Amino acid sequence: MAENKQEKNVILYRAGLAAVFAWLFFAGCSYYFRFRLEPLVFFTGVSHFFIPSFILSIFSTFKNVKDGTGVYEIKADHKKINIKDLNPDEIRRKIIGLGCPAYRAGQIFRWVYEKGTESFDEMTDLPGEFRDKLKKCFIIGSIRPFLNEQSKSADGTTKVLYRLSDGEIIESVIIPSGDECTVCVSTQAGCRFRCAFCASGMSGFRRNLSPGEIVDQVLLAKAGGCRVTRVVFMGIGEPLDNYDNLTRAVRILNHKNGLNIGARKMTVSTCGLPDGIRKLSGLGLQIELSVSLHAAYDKLRQKLMPVAKHYKLERLISALEDFIRRTKRKITFEYVLIKGVNDSDDCAVKLSGLAHRLKAKVNLIPMSPVKGSDMESSVRAGEFLRILARTCVPATIRRSRGADINAACGQLRRQHDKFLSK
Repeated sequence: MAENKQEKNVILYRAGLAAVFAWLFFAGCSYYFRFRLEPLVFFTGVSHFFIPSFILSIFSTFKNVKDGTGVYEIKADHKKINIKDLNPDEIRRKIIGLGCPAYRAGQIFRWVYEKGTESFDEMTDLPGEFRDKLKKCFIIGSIRPFLNEQSKSADGTTKVLYRLSDGEIIESVIIPSGDECTVCVSTQAGCRFRCAFCASGMSGFRRNLSPGEIVDQVLLAKAGGCRVTRVVFMGIGEPLDNYDNLTRAVRILNHKNGLNIGARKMTVSTCGLPDGIRKLSGLGLQIELSVSLHAAYDKLRQKLMPVAKHYKLERLISALEDFIRRTKRKITFEYVLIKGVNDSDDCAVKLSGLAHRLKAKVNLIPMSPVKGSDMESSVRAGEFLRILARTCVPATIRRSRGADINAACGQLRRQHDKFLSK
């Protein structure tokens, strides 16, 4: 009965809408081309039946939202919602809107994140009628490995290419440490900021990833047997340029019925977007923050990072001071060492002064080779580190992982650029 009622509403809605547009079209033709008015009068009379039907169908569909036979169902038929894009509270509200008990939301969340199910039919503790409702309104979206493209390093690091539902390609890196794993995830397909030493921006920006697409990279690592204990948002894209979807993903990963990964076990890496940093400081989670610095004065930083032309260092530092004050967390400066560019003693001294000002840690990173760039990794990492140590700045040289499989951000994806053209 409900389905017949819904079909009737849809038919009336569409018929009425068609009548209105046809009437407007005919009236316009009559005016501009001076057609005889008799057909217009006739059609107007006919439309007197359709237009009230159209209006009544609108009221009818809104009236029936509550029992799931109206507008809500019509929308669901056109575009179903990926349930992985929703947090528990949002799922609960949707479930109540379907006329079902709120506690069902918790069951769905556990099926998706604890058991990794990809089908509502597998949720055997849910009534069959309820599962049918879910299938009409939602999908359990999932990204897929791209052409089984996976590279495994001699040190155990694995890099995976994933294909999204619209054909875009992203990459993720799984870094083992004992029986635990860190997953480095992408937040965008491509990147708009085009840092001189980074492969991610060379193919341009395509789009933001949804919360579900971000979380899926962790779920698939877990499904592959990894005990994921850390997540770093350091893959393709600028996380704070996709702030809303990033923070939704963080909350899902952090939720006790989700992946239950502690906030302090998640790190957001940014090229330095002051407004995004300020928003992140108000998130209410003690998430870690790393800043891609790469130069401690504006002139050189602007040469390496175009974003620095829009956000001068002082503006960035002000946002970082605000972040530190509000979250009580230390930040980390990431510093890629590039031969003959930013690896001088003077650069080290300037970096030391900035790190002292913010009580920041420093992570020195050997530059990964990027096809099409004439920049090379510095051989002065040791000397640079000693200068920082003499000024009591806590600093480390990042151990290179996955260098033999091009595990640096964006490298594997660039090898498959020909598949990205539409």
